Amino acid sequence: MKGRVGIGSSTEERLRARLAQERGYYRYPAGARTRFALVYPNTYFVGMSNLGLHIVYALLNERSDTA
Repeated sequence: MKGRVGIGSSTEERLRARLAQERGYYRYPAGARTRFALVYPNTYFVGMSNLGLHIVYALLNERSDTA
């Protein structure tokens, strides 16, 4: 995340700390897989408690062509 414009250092530190708490997080080599992003139209904590979001996330992570 270094060098990104518009993200304050305190915000970046909080995001890094939150990511460090995630279970199952893995960073794939650049270009190895198609990247995707899941979004949930509510707060982070509500989205993380949604079982459907976890199912979709697990299904996409099981594929060999997505990251």
